[in-house]
Amino acid sequence: MDDTDILQLPQNPDWTATLQVYYDLQQQLRGQSAEAGVWIARQTEIPGVATDALSAIHGNLIAFGMLKFDVGGRDVGIQYQVTHQGRRVLSGEVETAEVAESA
Repeated sequence: MDDTDILQLPQNPDWTATLQVYYDLQQQLRGQSAEAGVWIARQTEIPGVATDALSAIHGNLIAFGMLKFDVGGRDVGIQYQVTHQGRRVLSGEVETAEVAESA
């Protein structure tokens, strides 16, 4: 993902809400476990986001490099992690206004 991809987020608040849920869950589990690579089971409900839109949102977050996935098998299913780029966006380290000016 390059910084111009971040311009997609303000236009799609459901993406930000979904990414934030994964980030929050990841942080909670990281605090409970010494394990470095914390994976989060696929969330089928995100507050304020239509459930029928979640598949597309997951796909877009993966395509833009903000979320990565792992197929954990039958028992676990698909799992997700917020990427470094996703954390940068959520933390405000990369401002969308700065990206727009440089584009």
